[in-house]
Amino acid sequence: MDLLEKYGIKKIFTKEVKSLDEALEIANKFPSVVLKVSTSLPVHKTELGLVKLNVTKENLKKEYEDLVNKIKKEGIEYSGIIVQEMAKPGIEMICGLKEDPQFGTIILFGFGGIYTEIFRDISMRVIPIGKMEAIEMIEELKYKNIFTARGRNYNKEKMVDLILKVNEIAKNEREIKELDLNPVIFYEDDYVVVDWRAVIE
Repeated sequence: MDLLEKYGIKKIFTKEVKSLDEALEIANKFPSVVLKVSTSLPVHKTELGLVKLNVTKENLKKEYEDLVNKIKKEGIEYSGIIVQEMAKPGIEMICGLKEDPQFGTIILFGFGGIYTEIFRDISMRVIPIGKMEAIEMIEELKYKNIFTARGRNYNKEKMVDLILKVNEIAKNEREIKELDLNPVIFYEDDYVVVDWRAVIE
């Protein structure tokens, strides 16, 4: 979270809590929230039922306790429970970095969230890149017409801005060997990062 803030990358409100009371305090501020386990282990949280969506203050106690029980049942080491504001629906994208044994650090951008495995529509470049290359990455996407379907007009400048900020992370933060911002939810005039993961050397 500190890294995203350092580079001005917009993220959803997120806080790790240690108790039900702390979670309730946050839930009272939003129409609904997301609960997920905070762990450094490479577990598939959604597949294991360790993510709770659209949790309201009325049913938070039940969902929080259910989540903690599942964590204990799976024997997963965790530091707390992450509480996030529930993001509004939009177009889910992925932006990130990965190490290639031949080319070095690669930056990628494409359709993310539930679409990552369905569309497999991602463009890549070797860093460093400039604005024109970031634009090309967007234009290369096979399903880019989604951005303008049914009269919608998603602001591609916001997408370019995010790609270039991730490019700056790659240039300046050499200890980061992998970065996964997925999903990044784009709206017609803005975006917000909902989930993130980094591998540090």
